Amino acid sequence: QSMNVSEIKIPVPWGHIAAKAWGVPTNSLILCVHGMQDNSASFDKLIPLLPDHYYYVCIDLPGHGLSSHFPSGLLLDWLNYVLACHRVIVRLASSKPIIWLGHSLGGQLGTYYAAIYPHLVDKLILLDAVCPRKVKLEDTLDKVRDILSNQFTLEQKLQDPNKKQPVYSKQQVLDKLKQRLLGNEITDEAAEILFSRAVTPRDDGFVFNFDQRLKNKLYLVMTEDQQHNIVSKIQCQTLCILSQDSFDRFWIVNEMYIGTYYHFTQHPKFLIEMIDCGHDMELTDPEKLVGVICDFLD
Repeated sequence: QSMNVSEIKIPVPWGHIAAKAWGVPTNSLILCVHGMQDNSASFDKLIPLLPDHYYYVCIDLPGHGLSSHFPSGLLLDWLNYVLACHRVIVRLASSKPIIWLGHSLGGQLGTYYAAIYPHLVDKLILLDAVCPRKVKLEDTLDKVRDILSNQFTLEQKLQDPNKKQPVYSKQQVLDKLKQRLLGNEITDEAAEILFSRAVTPRDDGFVFNFDQRLKNKLYLVMTEDQQHNIVSKIQCQTLCILSQDSFDRFWIVNEMYIGTYYHFTQHPKFLIEMIDCGHDMELTDPEKLVGVICDFLD
């Protein structure tokens, strides 16, 4: 039987967080959190394949999909994203432990959330995600300077009265959605799924909904040691599903990522599964994930 699907909005001080909810609200909550510049539709193909005795809430992170943007003029801050998720969890789960299912950025946020609020996370499922980007101690000042100057440059560009937000045809939007920040192009079908929440109709075309500040990426200015110290505090059972493609192309060649991978393998609560698929696995290869996720949930 199919799960009931509904649109919900969670009020937050700067507006609302939009979400697509699957199942019965009285069931145990699984919070599903998408990746950078994606939206909650990322999980549209995976959720129907999972057990129907959970309540799946797939949020649009602030500045993504149909959710409000964080207030203008401020840096997008990693911890504000963690706190935004906390607001949703407190509202929906009223301090009962939840299961966190996160892809890429959504998984990175989950590792921090589970470490910060161990009593609120029962299980953690990471889809091709580890820690956020790290900085080397000696590069810290340069990184901070870059973050500030990128923000200032982008702000000036956005405030230019001669610059209007680009309007795209549907095909142009789909082509842009197919080009990923990480990993291979996704299919037309996958792009069409993301399209539903990625844009707003305007004039004779569409404008993108996502917050332009996301183009500067999200950094948590921490060293590898600091991040590993935080991850080591995770107490819940954690399933980390990695894409073989991402592993071969990004992890192996990047000393910071491979260091984190080996750190993960040493963690007593972490189960690591390597799967033959691309980075956007929940969109492109959901059937390859179902068995391992269902086993982990039981």
